[in-house]
Amino acid sequence: MSRLIFLYQMDLPHRAVAVYTYLHDRANKNGECWPSVNTIAGDIKLSPATVRRAIKDLYTQLQNILCLQLGLIR
Repeated sequence: MSRLIFLYQMDLPHRAVAVYTYLHDRANKNGECWPSVNTIAGDIKLSPATVRRAIKDLYTQLQNILCLQLGLIR
């Protein structure tokens, strides 16, 4: 769990944390996994629409982190 401490320090909705944790838990040794939205939704008991919003939240957060690192936003 200590590997995910950074996740709890980010300003993410619970749905995004749940989806990230799900993907992290199911990733192979290369960090890859390709479950469908419906599979994720069924496994973690969220609606497919909520899973899609969570993925969008994660994508937006990743963009923000990259922009900060590249100095594009402050």
